[in-house]
Amino acid sequence: MKRFPIYLALFYLGMVACSGNYRLSRNNASISKDSILSIINLISLCDDYSFYKPDSALIFGYQAIQSSKKNNYKSGEGFSKYILGKVYLNLGNYSKSLELYNNALKIYDGLKDGKGQSSVYLLLGNLFFLQNDFKQAFYYLNKSEEFSKPLKIYNVLARVYLSKGQVFEKLNRWDSALFWIQKSNDLANTNQVFTLHPRIYLEKGNILYKQKKYNQALHFYRLSVDSSIKSDLIFCAGYLGLAKVYLDLGKGDSSLFYSNGALEIAQRNHQPINFIDASVFLKGFYKKLGKYDSAYKYQEIAHSASDSLFSREKINRFFSQDFEEKIRNQESRAQEEKAQSLVRFYITLSGLLMVFLISVILFWNNLEKQKVNARLLAQKNEIDEQRIKIVDAFENLKSTQNQLVQAEKMASLGELTMGIAHEIQNPLNFINNFSQVNQELAEEMELELDSGNLANVRSLTGEIIENNQRISFHGNRAGDIIKSMLQYSGRNNTKAEPTNMNILIRECLESLESKIKLSSEKLIDIIPDLDETIPEIIVSRQDMGSVLLNILNNSLFALGEKQKKGIQHYNAQIHIKTRIANQKLSILIRDNGTGIPDKILNKIFQPFFTTKPTGQGTGLGLSLSYDIAKAYGGEIEVQSLEGEWTEFVLWFPLPKNT
Repeated sequence: MKRFPIYLALFYLGMVACSGNYRLSRNNASISKDSILSIINLISLCDDYSFYKPDSALIFGYQAIQSSKKNNYKSGEGFSKYILGKVYLNLGNYSKSLELYNNALKIYDGLKDGKGQSSVYLLLGNLFFLQNDFKQAFYYLNKSEEFSKPLKIYNVLARVYLSKGQVFEKLNRWDSALFWIQKSNDLANTNQVFTLHPRIYLEKGNILYKQKKYNQALHFYRLSVDSSIKSDLIFCAGYLGLAKVYLDLGKGDSSLFYSNGALEIAQRNHQPINFIDASVFLKGFYKKLGKYDSAYKYQEIAHSASDSLFSREKINRFFSQDFEEKIRNQESRAQEEKAQSLVRFYITLSGLLMVFLISVILFWNNLEKQKVNARLLAQKNEIDEQRIKIVDAFENLKSTQNQLVQAEKMASLGELTMGIAHEIQNPLNFINNFSQVNQELAEEMELELDSGNLANVRSLTGEIIENNQRISFHGNRAGDIIKSMLQYSGRNNTKAEPTNMNILIRECLESLESKIKLSSEKLIDIIPDLDETIPEIIVSRQDMGSVLLNILNNSLFALGEKQKKGIQHYNAQIHIKTRIANQKLSILIRDNGTGIPDKILNKIFQPFFTTKPTGQGTGLGLSLSYDIAKAYGGEIEVQSLEGEWTEFVLWFPLPKNT
């Protein structure tokens, strides 16, 4: 557990080496300054949110990657993946972090960017250090030194030396560790890399503490705290170092003061790993004093924090082993007492045997009872062990499930963001293009007016009017998309109330028939079959009207597409039926249009998925309908035969008093 403050600070320093001092190169001369600034802003947001809001950091990181790829901006893409690797490392996803670092390194290798290569190698070394693979850590640290030394990238080189010192510290090779740390300190002083001093002092304090040189350790821990007031991350680690020293010196009040200070700093600045470390230290502190209630309190705090953020199984094992050892000691004492009692029992029984022969029979009866009890106790112990294993397995399963749910949320959020950008970009591109054309036509018309050529002026005026109509169309298109997204994001003004679905269906059918008369010359039969005995259900009329019209409009579109094929004797129909079945209200809507292919049937409720041509659908209608149905405890089922028919069935629960 003691390694976590070191790990987190090591990771922080590696990131400063790149994000704080590394500048993006402009490998693509055609990219605009505004695009570069936009990408840098996204990368900066990703870096800023990496510790405190990792979900937001992931969004900004992937947006930066997409923008860099779109503009063929290799340097920005490499740096985006590098910073995104930091976010995954902070989340404990080492494999994803390693993948992103290797991708960034591949890009920097192609660009022959020595600064980028040295920074990536540094963090790869730190990544393997976190996994206790010191051989690989040294390999990548040496690679970073090979690039940073000839290029005189001293801020990276100083951190390479410090990282090597930390590796030797883990190997308990104090002289080598102090050699590299001092070398890092000298280089930092010579080149004014003052941000590295808090970490250097902290590492010296850690080594001196392990050597039990407590006064010197206190000196360097205080230097670390004093020189890192602006960096609460190192400040928290320095406080924990002071707390450890004072505890070993028997100064409990001072130890408690600094450990509580570390816990407060970690909580205030949303530093989960330092928060856990401080909680575990306080747990050990109170346990050493024999205050098991307080120890158990901080154990629960650390356990809860680790479960909700990092799935740190090693911490759980540490807690369980700690308390299991206490239980084993208690059981051992109980067994010793039992053995002593058994010896006294046998002595007494032997004395009675010499006096009374009948005592022999009683002795054997008692012995048999003890054997039975021993077997029962063994079975009980075995059951308890199995129960503990089952509980541990359940906790691991729950933790894994939470990680999968989080990953699925992030994947869905990424798809939603890309869909929004894609849908809005199309009408905006049209608007920009036609606006530019109108500007050129206006300039040309001005020349024609000067020439007195009124015929050409009239022609240009007509083209401008036509282009303005197109701009208006695509502007309305963008407005429809935004309106759909607002509907998708929430229904703030809707109110659930008893609603007669038959009346609502008839209103929707009247609206649909009006639309058919205005937009189509071909006949479409609408066949309602409504059960007048159905009860009212508790829903919002506005929400349910949107659901019904979304499905009916899709049916109308499918019928229109099939009519265009000119099939002989084809009679376009929409059937809508209400019934009570399985203690639920069912609403069936069926059309004999083009149907839905099997390969996309499971995608139709996804946001922004549509089979309609560009400009005729946002892809949010069915997704919004599905969410509305779920919000009122309902379901939507769909079946289809491609080229023949499609059937939607809406199920809603009946009121409890019906």
